[in-house]
Amino acid sequence: MTTLKKMIMVSLLPTLIAMGCAGCSIQIEPARGGQTLTISGGVSDQPHRIAAQQMENVMFSLADDFYFTDTALLNKLLTRDATVDVYYVSGAFVSIGSVFDKGFALPLTDERLIRDVEKMYACVAGAVMHDRGLYALPVGVDTEQCCMAYEPSLLSQCAEAGFKLPSSWMDLLRSIAEWDSSLWSQQISPIAMGRQELLTMSIQYYIASKELSNEPIVFDSAQFRQLIELALQAGTELAAHHSERMERSLFMRRSINLHTAQSNGYETLLLPLDNGLMPVAPISISLLFVNPYSKQPELAMDYLAKYFGALDELERMSLSPENSRPVKNPNTSELLATMRQSLSETKRQMENENDEQICLTLADTIAQYEINIEKLESSSWMVDEESINHYTQFMGNAVIIQTQLSQDENIRKLINRLEQGAISVQQFINELNRIWELSLQEQ
Repeated sequence: MTTLKKMIMVSLLPTLIAMGCAGCSIQIEPARGGQTLTISGGVSDQPHRIAAQQMENVMFSLADDFYFTDTALLNKLLTRDATVDVYYVSGAFVSIGSVFDKGFALPLTDERLIRDVEKMYACVAGAVMHDRGLYALPVGVDTEQCCMAYEPSLLSQCAEAGFKLPSSWMDLLRSIAEWDSSLWSQQISPIAMGRQELLTMSIQYYIASKELSNEPIVFDSAQFRQLIELALQAGTELAAHHSERMERSLFMRRSINLHTAQSNGYETLLLPLDNGLMPVAPISISLLFVNPYSKQPELAMDYLAKYFGALDELERMSLSPENSRPVKNPNTSELLATMRQSLSETKRQMENENDEQICLTLADTIAQYEINIEKLESSSWMVDEESINHYTQFMGNAVIIQTQLSQDENIRKLINRLEQGAISVQQFINELNRIWELSLQEQ
């Protein structure tokens, strides 16, 4: 799922819930007659439209039911509704691991799909391939949940107060907890999030770090205890300034992809959980999977193959290193040619101009043309080699979040109790261990 699409879905969430849209549907009919394919999950993007056009004798029923919670998705899956053929879900909102663990995804036997997924980044392919079987088709990468970025110019300002870039996630939490009072007075916040987000992200970082290093996930450890204590301290510091107006935040969550890897004035920060560990990037994916109770699984798999084939070049590159290559920006070539011609004409005009005031104006115009041309030349590539290398490194340290802690009501309540001081850190750890082990037993 693209960041824009996710933002739109988030903004519509209260309205969709209020309308009770899970039962709504719309019909798209590329051609009369033939079969009907029902897709649940709210997919209606360009790849879907292209795939639908290619399946000329198939009608499509699109259920307008976005899945924002695990409960909404699992309640739908538990009905074993055979009228649904394909599900679309975003791992940024739901726990995709539960789909596979509970047998709600039909193994995909289409050799084209299997070959395509095997070529994807290891973390992406590993999330949907189990026991050499393919259970879902990844169609998008979402890196915004836990990807940290900072503004270099603001970093320089913070450095004057003694701040240094953190070397790990735990180091970042320490920096937040010890944020300099002079920076608060300058209305500079360390990070654009609250205490609950810090706690949830800290747990996600811990799980991702353990998965990346193939270690068992055990919460009753000295490392995890220290992590939660640091997150609480950092959250308390943020809460103490919650009512104050902050003009800027040094760190924020920011999506990284091939054409924004190092752009828009921000630098991404790939951090390990703690010093001495491997850097880790917890991310999520959007995917399509076939309902195991569908009456027409072959048709559903054909749709998945056509949908994947219709993904735009940048989306395919974000999923698979095999597809990565520099891509020219199609909009800059013509504009550059026009500006260079205007620059030459202005220079000739200045050479033949005797009026000093007009010459000064023309000199300013020439300088502006040169600045604009330099900017255009630097953005003449939608994807360049540097961005590809940066993104490839990032994905090499990525771990797919398969369990959305914020969507687990028990864990959400537990974090609230810890945040409010109703339980101690050790009580929190004990209960989190119990909930986690129980969830593993249910798989």
